[in-house]
Amino acid sequence: MKKYFGILVFVLMAVFSLGLVSCGDDDDDEGGGASGNGSIVGTWKGDFNMEIEDLYHIKELHTYDFYTFKSDGTYVSYFVTITKYTDEAKKEFGYKDETEFEEDERGTYKLNGNKITFYPTYSDEGDYEVETLEYKVSGNKLTFTSLSGIIVSITYSKSSESEIDKYRQ
Repeated sequence: MKKYFGILVFVLMAVFSLGLVSCGDDDDDEGGGASGNGSIVGTWKGDFNMEIEDLYHIKELHTYDFYTFKSDGTYVSYFVTITKYTDEAKKEFGYKDETEFEEDERGTYKLNGNKITFYPTYSDEGDYEVETLEYKVSGNKLTFTSLSGIIVSITYSKSSESEIDKYRQ
C-alpha cells in the first residue's frame, strides 16, 4: 500500500516540477521585485488538492507546497501531503488519515527583472540543479512560469510561517 502511495506522490511531484528548468543568468535585482512586480519576500502556499475515486483506498489527497523567501536572498521550501482514506479502508485495514511534512529544498535566490533563479544548497532528492523561472507577484498571488517552452504555470497565495508550523510534527 505504501509503495503505491509513494508512486502516486512521485508522479504528482514530477507533474508539478515540470516548470522547473535550468537557465543560466546571474544578474541581480536589488530589492524585492522587478518593475511592476511586488515583493517576493514572505511565505507563499501552493495548494494542489484532488478528490480521488477509491484509488488504493484513498478518498482525498491534499498537497501543499510552501516557499519562504527572506530579504537576505535565502529561501526554503516545504512539502505537505495530507492523505484521507475511505471509511472502508479505515475500518477494514485500520488505515488512519496521514499528514507528511518535509523540507523539500533550501538555498539562495537571485532576481533579475521578471526572472528568479534558485541556487539550492539542500534538496531532499539530492539534485542541486540551478533553476530559473519567470515570476510575477500581484497582490497576494505569486505565479511561477516555466521558461522551458512547455507552458507550466503554478500560482501560490500569500501565507505565513504559523501556517507551516501547524503541519510540523
